[in-house]
Amino acid sequence: MKFKIDKNVFDKFPDLVVAIPIIYGFDNNKSKTESEKILRDAEDNLRNKFTLESLIADNRARKYMDCFVKFGCDPDIFTPAHIALSKRVIENGQIPSINPMVNLYNAFSITNMTPFGGEDLDKVCGDFKLFFAEGGEKWYPIGSKKSKPAVEGELVWGDELNLSTRSLNWRQCERTKLTSNSKNGYFVMDGFRGVNDDLIKKAANEFLKQATEMFGGESEILWLDAKNMEVEISFVSKSKKDFEVIKVERKKNKKVEMGIAGEIKKMLLEVLGANNSSEFSVDHPANTQFGDYSTNVAMILSKVEKKNPNEIAKGIASLIKPSDIIEKVEVVGGFINFYLKKNVLKEGAEKINYEIEFKNKVGEFLKNKKIMVEFAHPNTHKELHIGHMRTLITGESLARVLEFVGANVFRANYQGDIGPHVAKAIWGTRKLLSQSNKSFKDWDKESFGEKSHFLGKGYALGCAEYEDNKDEIDKLNQSLYEKELSVMSDYQLTRQWSLDYYNEFYERFGTRFDKLFFESEIANKGKEIVESLVGTILEKSEGAIVFDGEKYGLHKRVFETALGTPTYEGKELGLAYAQREVFEFDKNIHVVANEQAGYFQVVIKAIELMDEWFKDREHHLSMGMVTLVGRKMSSRTGDVVTVDSVLDEVKESIRPFIKTEGMTKDAIEEIAEVSTIGAVKFSILKSDPMSNSIFDIKKSVDIEGDSGPYLQYTYARCQSVLGKTKILEQKNIEEIPENINDEEMALLREFYKFEEKIIEAAERYNPAVIAEFLLTIARKYNEFYAKHRVIGEKEEVWRIFLTKTTASTIKIGLGLLGIKTLEKM
Repeated sequence: MKFKIDKNVFDKFPDLVVAIPIIYGFDNNKSKTESEKILRDAEDNLRNKFTLESLIADNRARKYMDCFVKFGCDPDIFTPAHIALSKRVIENGQIPSINPMVNLYNAFSITNMTPFGGEDLDKVCGDFKLFFAEGGEKWYPIGSKKSKPAVEGELVWGDELNLSTRSLNWRQCERTKLTSNSKNGYFVMDGFRGVNDDLIKKAANEFLKQATEMFGGESEILWLDAKNMEVEISFVSKSKKDFEVIKVERKKNKKVEMGIAGEIKKMLLEVLGANNSSEFSVDHPANTQFGDYSTNVAMILSKVEKKNPNEIAKGIASLIKPSDIIEKVEVVGGFINFYLKKNVLKEGAEKINYEIEFKNKVGEFLKNKKIMVEFAHPNTHKELHIGHMRTLITGESLARVLEFVGANVFRANYQGDIGPHVAKAIWGTRKLLSQSNKSFKDWDKESFGEKSHFLGKGYALGCAEYEDNKDEIDKLNQSLYEKELSVMSDYQLTRQWSLDYYNEFYERFGTRFDKLFFESEIANKGKEIVESLVGTILEKSEGAIVFDGEKYGLHKRVFETALGTPTYEGKELGLAYAQREVFEFDKNIHVVANEQAGYFQVVIKAIELMDEWFKDREHHLSMGMVTLVGRKMSSRTGDVVTVDSVLDEVKESIRPFIKTEGMTKDAIEEIAEVSTIGAVKFSILKSDPMSNSIFDIKKSVDIEGDSGPYLQYTYARCQSVLGKTKILEQKNIEEIPENINDEEMALLREFYKFEEKIIEAAERYNPAVIAEFLLTIARKYNEFYAKHRVIGEKEEVWRIFLTKTTASTIKIGLGLLGIKTLEKM
């Protein structure tokens, strides 16, 4: 994606300078206390340094006020962000503590007296640009579902969807705001040469240094000015179609309150009676000091009744009767907060220690539902790259989660083993063989990996020389479809090379498939179906057969070429019937990259029109792109980051953390392998599947960070503690100690959520829900362990119970992610 400033902006403001620090893969849940202290210290320093009069007189304020006047905005109405914040502080107000990263950049803004804001990079649509508004462009203020129009001539930042900020600097919008879940962010500091450009350069570098120390991540700084109006980064932003898909998915996957949340909602509906609104939610507050559950029902009703939400909340809370699950109810800021009884928390923890019974209970959610999960999709004659790795890892985890909640899951893999890419690969490898005076049979003696890498080189060569050899390669492609003897021997041998190579990885990643579907087996059936549908849902156009998706708000796509060859779209019609024949599914989830979102919208619509049986059964899980920190790749040029090379690098990075004393070589290798797969899988699965993912080898193996090895290490720590106790195996605890400490209580208040987190992951097709929950459990256990002894204390029985439950939770959770646990590390 690109960051741009329109040329017209510099015509009016030639001295404008913009710094854009970017951080990839940070953790916005770290350093909460530290970030707020930094903000409060900055406020104290500001009050000591400025009065309102001296603030307005400062050149760094005056320049922005003059700038606003120049592009037609009244600075008394639309006050520049840094001035508005500073005024609030000087008048003895406080800047709200929103989340750690926001606290930090607000502190930098008032310290350096310059606008400084941050946005979520994963929420950007296309490129990001600073330009003069034509008037009427949509901007959604934070917390609002209604847009406000920009004023003509106003200086605004926006992407291809709508505006992110108005009046130059950082009146943020709801969509792109930074939250505690944000992982990738960009931050903008704008200024003027001769006023604060040197300050901005210094502050931007200091910000990145402090931010990455506090929250982790990889960083870079972009600089934009009149001589450099556009900068491109390797990060791939979402398209408009991606946002359309996400909107539909969120609507489909709207969270259903079950278990305790469902009981609380039922309780509220009984109290509300005729005034009930099913639109309100019952969820966990971000800050546990506000209870175990919280509801926004009063906020919803206040919009209808035009009353103060806090008063409505108090009225509702006063009508809630004591129950077996609720300890107390409080009202804060219009929200009704519920605190669970300790006995409920204890029972929630105990259930996890009975894994079979726990699974049976959770398994009622999708009991007897038949779900096909189609994933991996590596095309033969190409190497397995990190994009395939993401769909492979996500698909397997999703299958496990769905199985756990009761579904009958069928794992499918649809692979392209015929078509232009195969022709290019065979043509290229034949040329390489002629240059080296070797044959396919000579190469057949090499390892699966070496043969696959050789095919990759051949494919890159075929792509590079296609334009000069188009007729020859196209003829070879036609020969493949017609199964001519001149090519079939080479084709079948090299196809098997690919399949053998892929099978090694499927086994290594703990994945199995119930059936492999191939394009070569589907093509003829697809062609027959396409031709039979001409005059109904398909039509002829310039000799080809097309689907006119424009009738349905989509776009036209070719299903059979003028040469009579079925396209990918045409083959999908044959695949739909082939998959239904082997497994009559209730839902078929295609785990495929979001660059195919438009393709799947058309194909699924065509399939549903072809046969009504398929309606609402086909589903595209639109996967975000995965980027390896510091590298770009393209299979066409041969610059491919292969899965085996990534695994090798990760394993070498893990070895220094393994305690080898007293261990055999085989044991060390097993730990290295299990940790490697755990590191790679967790790095992929901790991100929402629909968001872009940054894979950072260094962070993936961080034993103290948000990583698979961190969870495996926490499990091993629990097993070490359990191995030292003389207390017999226990799954229950008679009672919670009276003087339970804060760390124990914080941990206990998490376990009961495990059941609903698994169900939520299944509902949303999102294993990241489980990954984030496991990190929370591990953090809270390690915080407890760091402060309190377990063995030999009077609370040993109770603390062994907490340790046992932590271990059980991590083992079950990692199993759902397809990650093995280790007894020692």
